[in-house]
Amino acid sequence: FERMSQEISTLCQEREKASFDIRKLTYYLDGDEEQTKCNDLIALQIERDPILNVDYIDLTFSEALEKCMAKIRRASFIYPTLSPKMIIGFDRIMEIFDPGFIMRLYVHTILFKETIWAQGTKEQFNKYKDQIEKMEIIGCFAMTELGHSSFLRGIE
Repeated sequence: FERMSQEISTLCQEREKASFDIRKLTYYLDGDEEQTKCNDLIALQIERDPILNVDYIDLTFSEALEKCMAKIRRASFIYPTLSPKMIIGFDRIMEIFDPGFIMRLYVHTILFKETIWAQGTKEQFNKYKDQIEKMEIIGCFAMTELGHSSFLRGIE
């Protein structure tokens, strides 16, 4: 903990000595000032959320999975209320807070949804699109290779 405090202190000192406006650099990196404000608001909400701001240190696999699924359920209530920029902010901030959670969320929002769009019929996609985006249904994606099952690291 002491080492982290020193690193934060050093980072703050470096920022104070910068020859440019660091906040403007943040706007540039985020895309624009509005996105940075969305990210800041989402970060504050996540920090205060007792479900989203939970780490997995010293948890068993089963306990960690239970906590992750609670985060997915929480996201399913939050996502439909967010604007597109706030969704971007939520995803970016959760990547920092919990990369494991965001990977599971991306499986749903990217792999699952995009596979239905790319491989399904227009009617199938239109039937499920709203439910997927509102997280009323949560999808998954599986990859297999003959002789390797779903052991992705063993795929040749």
